[in-house]
Amino acid sequence: MSNRPTRHSLLRRQLGRCYPDGVPTDADWDVFVATVDRSYGEFDDDRRMLERSLDLSSEELVRANGEMRALFQALPDILVRVSGDGTILDGRAGEFCAMNIDSPALRGQNLASAPFPSAGVVLMNALLATATARAAQTVEFQVGTLAVEARLVPATSQEVVVIFRDVSVRRRSEILQSDQQEILEMLAIGRQMEPALERIVRMVVRQGGCAGGAIHLLDVATNRLNLVTAPDLSAEARIGWEQVVARASVGGVFGVAVETRQPAIVFGDDAESGDAELFASLGGMRPEIRACRVVPIMAQDHRVLGTFLTFHHDTATPGEWNHRTVELGVRLAVMAINQHHHEEEIRQMQKMEAVGQLAGGVAHDFNNILTVIRGNLGLLQMGGTVEEDTYSLNEATSAVDRAASLTRQLLTFGRRSPISRRWVDLNEIVVQLSKMLRRMIGENITLELDLTPERCAVLADAGMMEQVLMNFAVNARDAIDGGGHLRIATAVKQSRPTQVGGASPTQVILSVSDNGCGIPKEVIDHIYEPFFTTKPVGQGTGLGLATVFSIVREHGGTLEVNSVEGEGTTFVVKLDRLNESDSAAEAENQRWDVRGGAISGLLASPARVLLVEDESSVRALVFRILKKLGAQVVMAQNGNEATRLWEEGGRRFDLLVTDMIMPGGTTGFDIARSFQAEHPRLKVIICSGYSTQLAEASNLISPTWQVMAKPFDIDELMKTLRIALSAER
Repeated sequence: MSNRPTRHSLLRRQLGRCYPDGVPTDADWDVFVATVDRSYGEFDDDRRMLERSLDLSSEELVRANGEMRALFQALPDILVRVSGDGTILDGRAGEFCAMNIDSPALRGQNLASAPFPSAGVVLMNALLATATARAAQTVEFQVGTLAVEARLVPATSQEVVVIFRDVSVRRRSEILQSDQQEILEMLAIGRQMEPALERIVRMVVRQGGCAGGAIHLLDVATNRLNLVTAPDLSAEARIGWEQVVARASVGGVFGVAVETRQPAIVFGDDAESGDAELFASLGGMRPEIRACRVVPIMAQDHRVLGTFLTFHHDTATPGEWNHRTVELGVRLAVMAINQHHHEEEIRQMQKMEAVGQLAGGVAHDFNNILTVIRGNLGLLQMGGTVEEDTYSLNEATSAVDRAASLTRQLLTFGRRSPISRRWVDLNEIVVQLSKMLRRMIGENITLELDLTPERCAVLADAGMMEQVLMNFAVNARDAIDGGGHLRIATAVKQSRPTQVGGASPTQVILSVSDNGCGIPKEVIDHIYEPFFTTKPVGQGTGLGLATVFSIVREHGGTLEVNSVEGEGTTFVVKLDRLNESDSAAEAENQRWDVRGGAISGLLASPARVLLVEDESSVRALVFRILKKLGAQVVMAQNGNEATRLWEEGGRRFDLLVTDMIMPGGTTGFDIARSFQAEHPRLKVIICSGYSTQLAEASNLISPTWQVMAKPFDIDELMKTLRIALSAER
């Protein structure tokens, strides 16, 4: 206390009031005064220390409150305090909250009606559960396009804190991940490319907030974009859209995306040239579309495989989430396209292996056929009775039919053809292929056919079904040492219903059995693996059964194998049978079966026909047939001449009959699309001797386009004419 002035100021004032004439000076009094003075000094020390402590606590409290406020402002949440009856006591929203809600205005309202009236019941139930259990509750609900999560936490015995958070991005990410997993599973089980690409487009449209989408693949040979899938376009719209894109791909947004290998976007208000036509075409189908964005689909070596197109309702540039979704769609599309190309390569290698094995037998068959044709034509030149000439003509015609069948089989095996499912009778395929199979397996193996009398109608690619039989026959031949037998059987059976109470679907059963060496148990689990083979080097690629497995799976069927070493092997293919009463193909075959009927007066009224064919002998033959049918025919030998005759004829022909491949680079597709754009009611028949172009033509959606394989006879031409001219546009 020595550093403090003598006597505390408060003590001096009190002594002065009590002793105005002076303070006593005796020793006892001095001790008392000094003690009181010291106590006052100690009190001052304690007070100052307390004041300093209070000052520090206030600063820390202010700082902590500021940190909490900044932290909450940084969150994308709405926080409200509610009473037990749901009355909102206070509300605050974070600075980055995307939910458009005036949080201060919530005070005094009830949780049943604010801030999300549509979720009021859910929130009140959660509030009751929170108050009852005194434990936090979490609920989710949808408000328009928003997915909202509400977290209710008990604060006091009378209050609950509710935290609202927008979880839309998280939910979209989870759904997008689920969609991606589903698509990857589709690719893993070998689904066809087109369904996989359609599923990808639907995912992007739904998750990316687009108005629609489409995928086009680039045809390197013609430098054109061909539409593969556009789930949001109708069948009619697809035809017009393909024509517009074919022109727009030269320039405009498609051309920019393909050439620069960068995404390109065009808005309807700013569209020029080809893009203007693009939006004009869309205007008739989807007038609400205001923008199109094209993203190139590229392989790892930067080759452009095609384009991913998305439609948009407004002219605002698509946001980041849309870009992310489209990028994912493009990556999945690349996987689907690459898998398709890989499977095609495997299938083509196996086809060429089979064709090589057939070469010797085919040459022998053709020589026999040519001998029959040439010999009978020689007899006709020599002259004879009517009966003899008629017999010679019938024999020559029959030989031509056999040659045509053989040619089609070779084209099926030797060329790359897209899958073209049609109504086919499996029994007919087995019978037609049996002669070739007998020659291939050799004379030491007996081929036995045990075919059901019932019609084995299935929806299948006939060429692929023949390939399945060929592969089974090749394996059987290699498994039989010396002599043996190969048995092909068909049956129609009811299978188990796919669901409880459901109908039992009917299946066509194709079984191929041999009495060869059988398959060892340790090998049988690997027989469908590509390039797996037990044959000596140079005698097998290991692609045969892998190709069979792929084909059966692509047709929605199942493949089973039963084998006993030393006794033989049986392969069983099960395919869904078509109901004949519901089979449009069967009805069409019955309706247009005019074989043996008269050809004069077939057409109800004279039709104006433009015939385009570069081969003079074929052109002259078809001209004669059409004239005999009563048609008015104009002939052209190439695309340029066809265009001139089209214009001279006033663009008013009823029917275009055109070859697929012609000199000069113009195709039958080019001519048909160009003419039909000017005259929409024009009917079209495409002729081709090549399976690739024919399969492509068969996949056209327009009911006015018909395809016909060469060679064809008069009856087949008559059928095609009747169907084409009776189709509605």
